[in-house]
Amino acid sequence: MRVKGILKNIRGFVPDIPYIEEEVEDVEFSMEADENESVVTKDTSGKLKILHANPLREDKFSAFIDGTYRIAKIGYFYGVPIYVSNITAALLTRDQNGYLHDFGPIRNLFVVLYPFESMYQYAKLIKGDIKMAEEVLRFKELFKENYEAKEDYEIRRNTLNVLLEHESLNVWILGDISYLGLDRKNREEGNLDIEPNEVFNISKISQKARARTRVLMGILEATYLRAYRERYGNDEWVLMDGTLNYAYKFSLDKKNESEKFEKYFKKTVGFVKTIRRRVFATDVTKFSQLLSMGEGEYIITLGIKNDTEELELRELGENIQIGRAKWGFVYLRFRFPRHLLPGKEVFGIYTPKGIIKAQFYIPRSKAFDNEIAINYALDTGMKIADMIFYERFPFPSDKRRLWNETLAIEETEKVAKSRLMSKEYLEHLGQVL
Repeated sequence: MRVKGILKNIRGFVPDIPYIEEEVEDVEFSMEADENESVVTKDTSGKLKILHANPLREDKFSAFIDGTYRIAKIGYFYGVPIYVSNITAALLTRDQNGYLHDFGPIRNLFVVLYPFESMYQYAKLIKGDIKMAEEVLRFKELFKENYEAKEDYEIRRNTLNVLLEHESLNVWILGDISYLGLDRKNREEGNLDIEPNEVFNISKISQKARARTRVLMGILEATYLRAYRERYGNDEWVLMDGTLNYAYKFSLDKKNESEKFEKYFKKTVGFVKTIRRRVFATDVTKFSQLLSMGEGEYIITLGIKNDTEELELRELGENIQIGRAKWGFVYLRFRFPRHLLPGKEVFGIYTPKGIIKAQFYIPRSKAFDNEIAINYALDTGMKIADMIFYERFPFPSDKRRLWNETLAIEETEKVAKSRLMSKEYLEHLGQVL
């Protein structure tokens, strides 16, 4: 294969025509339970108190955010796969007439993912090949010079301003997955997550590349939220696709980050379609009651764990023990699979189909007092359930997502995906970079 770009001068790089590794959500409702999650909506006897959402509430979501990505293996650098991920996001606002409008693109990210430091140390300390070690450093320098590439930790703070300083819509980033997460301190102290003797652990390299990509996607989504809040204020309700994460604060300025985080996320809701962690660890009766909820019925819970995958949490360095009532959750039957018995709305059938999990932030000032946290979660959760139930119509165009997708989020996802580079472009990056 002919290599045309800067990589043709890199000794040790071998291009590849890879397949695209796209994220596939193949788990609808995990059986992994969170023992620390407690139910707010229960009666004095401890039984579940099922509430019913009212879609006629005056409050409505005013904006919708979603991010997406593609990852391609573009080749091998000294036998270790090198990945490039294309990360984009979109924000749609809704006017008083119900029409959706594109907020506009901020920046699209191209991330080169490779264990640079680990490979450098392997070449220098284990293999004893100085030329090989120098070539690893040269690889990074060529990308910085030719694409004005930033290190991934450089967009961890004040992300909006850092990205907007870049003139091009597409920002190239060097993601050194040798280290854990985006903490610059780990790099300055040389704390490796992939040891030099692990550079040929292809499975670990692949997992780290995916986790780093999803972390950066989350930061990009939070950047869109910040841009929206700075333009329209903090009083509008925003629905974000997927789980919320406290480490979104890393996209903010370090100064007064907790204050800004609370302002931006006070009226922000995560729409979790794929439930990885659920309430009820051993109570089969309550769990079956949850699965038999009718359309529009819901419960509210409090917990300290969100639905982010453990590998991503580790990359984020998030301390999930910050507060006992850190997150509030609404388990809502968004739509009911009426096809089980044609022509009838059936209750008492045990199925997770159509149950979604809405996540919202419990302010730290309320999280440490259990009674205050419960009252806040109940009041806020009821509002959120009503607003989300309003979103069940119209149906999404993709009928495979009929039970647990909102049309507004689907349209936001379409805009985000329209900003991704084509499959063919990513497949051939190893020959043209």
